[in-house]
Formats: sequence, C-alpha cells, structure tokens
Amino acid sequence: MEKVTEAEQIPGISDTTPGRPERSTSGCRSPVLNQRAPRILPGYREVSDGENGAFPNYGSTDSHDTRGAESVPISVIQNMMQEMMTQLIRTTAQAFNPSNVQSAPRMRSLEHIYIPAFDPDDRTDTIQIWCRNIEELKTEYDLTDREILNLTRKNLKGRAADWARRNYCILTNWSELKTGLIETFADEARYYDDLTQFMEYTSEQANNLAEYATRKWELAKKVIGVEMTEQRLVEAITSRTQSK
Repeated sequence: MEKVTEAEQIPGISDTTPGRPERSTSGCRSPVLNQRAPRILPGYREVSDGENGAFPNYGSTDSHDTRGAESVPISVIQNMMQEMMTQLIRTTAQAFNPSNVQSAPRMRSLEHIYIPAFDPDDRTDTIQIWCRNIEELKTEYDLTDREILNLTRKNLKGRAADWARRNYCILTNWSELKTGLIETFADEARYYDDLTQFMEYTSEQANNLAEYATRKWELAKKVIGVEMTEQRLVEAITSRTQSK
C-alpha cells in the first residue's frame, strides 16, 4: 500500500494521529466539506463532544428545551386586569344607580290651594271662566292630573257635582274633565243668555218699530233654532226663577 505524501494529505489531518476537523471561527465554512454550515437556530442545541462520541449535531431538537417559547408580555396581562376592573366598576355602578330605582309618587298637602267652586245654576262665573282659573292654578302650583281631578271634584256643586259623580270614574286627566264640563254646561249658559235677551228686549230699547221687530226676530231665531232638550228647559226655568 502506497504511502500518502504530505502534499496529498487532507488539510488538518496529521500523518501520525488522526485529528478532528478544526472549526472555523471566521465564517461558517466547514474545513472538511468546504461548504457553509447551517446556522444554529433558536430551539436547537449542539451535541457536546462527549455525547455518544458524535460530531456537533445542528439539526436535532430537544422537546424539553423551552428557550424558544414565547412568553406573554406583562403589558398584556396589565391590560386584561384593567379591563376586568373597569367592567366590575361599571356593573356595580349600574346596580346602585338611583335612576334605576322607581321614584315613589309625590305626596304633598294641597289644603292651602284655593279652588273656586262652580255651580251651573249660579250665574257668578261661566264654565269657561272657571276652567281658565283652574288652568292658572295648575301652572302656578305645577299640579298633576290626579291632583287636579281630586281638587276640582270637591268644588263642583249642584248639577255639576251630579255630572262629576257619573263621569269621574272614566276621567284620566284635566283635559278630559275640562272638555266634558264645557260641552255639558257652556251651551246652557249661552241658551239662557239668549232666552233672557229675547224676553227682556222691549220696544222702548229700539229707536223705532222696524228696529225692534228686526232685533226681536233675530233673538227669537236664536232661541227657537236651538233644540229644546229637557236639561236646557230645566236650566232656563231655574235660572229665571233665581234671577228674580
């Protein structure tokens, strides 16, 4: 067997003692294969010289090596805790929010408020004037519909009180009460006034007979043209009697 000359020997190997390839430190070139060795990636480890007598292993992985595992940043944990505290505070505030608690009905004394009485057979005020006075009191004292109904019911007299007893159970607000009273009693006042003018108008109040006849006929048409109901007839008779 021919002896290999020194010039033909592989660089890095002695002719007497076999040696291991020298590791290059200036680059990643292998002195044996003269090729670029792969870089060591995170999660990979190099086998030591004494393990199984093998050369460095650049491709093996260790399942127990956790150096490459990503950890949760502390800022993410802080944000999560802050969101949880914010939600807890919001939920607690909603549970104790006073707006969620239904307020009790307002209770106050109304004895100091003067409500004028209304009697359709008493010619002191018409129903329109009485309702106007109630409107002013409602605004001044900020009265609710329930308070208005309670106060006015006590101050309706005569036939108005009878009407109230029949209708108050179906009334829910001041607007309904006012409309019902005006529709019932306002027409009576107008009819009584027209009837009174017709009966009391005489020829002495006119300048001549032609004027008297014309005016008397106009008043008569107002009285006769109105449907004579029993309620209007009773009201006209009682009002005429009380005026004497």
